[in-house]
Amino acid sequence: MAFKAAFLACVVSLFSALAGFGQTLSETAAADLAPYDAALGKFLGEPGAVVHTWIPGAPGCDGEWADGHLIRSIHTENVFVAAKAFWSSGRKLDVGVLVMNNSSHTVDVLPERAAIQAFGRKGKILRAEDPERVAARMQTWAAITAAVVRTAPLFQRTYSEAWGSVGGQPVRIHVESPDELARAQGAADADRLMADAAWAAAQVEAAALKANTLRPGESVVGYLTFPLQKKMKFFRAALVVDREIFCFIYGESK
Repeated sequence: MAFKAAFLACVVSLFSALAGFGQTLSETAAADLAPYDAALGKFLGEPGAVVHTWIPGAPGCDGEWADGHLIRSIHTENVFVAAKAFWSSGRKLDVGVLVMNNSSHTVDVLPERAAIQAFGRKGKILRAEDPERVAARMQTWAAITAAVVRTAPLFQRTYSEAWGSVGGQPVRIHVESPDELARAQGAADADRLMADAAWAAAQVEAAALKANTLRPGESVVGYLTFPLQKKMKFFRAALVVDREIFCFIYGESK
């Protein structure tokens, strides 16, 4: 939470640290971002595309706090794009995105071209995760876990004692049998785990930002999931809308 409260200050200091001199963010942003913009446009298949990057106080850039999260927005002549980020487990960045068409013509939203770009000497760029693959991976791991849950009780046994007779003499007999109750519970737990995974996978696909052609006045909302790596201290999430690239700067929460 302390990071989120101080995030704007970190972003403001980012570019002066990269450039090595103390000019203001608004004065140095264009020069600092030029090589990153060129690399990002080439990576996303849009060389020379206009790149809009969210910068505090820059024209068309706004920020509003809601539920402890900063909603960043970029407003151009044609579109309005807003983003709200959540850090999830497994070093992932989930970004909720709203795209609204304010133009008099259609615009294309292309989430399959979304990417995350690190700031630094290497400037590594990674594709956003495919929601269908994320959902499939969730169900695969659930199936593996369910198999373990279902199989483990097969090795459990119950033990009981009974009295019998051998040669006319009473003897105590130890009886070992499969633990049917454990087996039934294991099967029920496995079925529930698979059902929960199927529900969660369906939610991932349903909530994902979909490729769309927006007519004037239309909007679309959805989530993008980006992979993070250990040394990605500052980075920007990028989305292609109508052959323009919209970027939102973030920093590691740890």
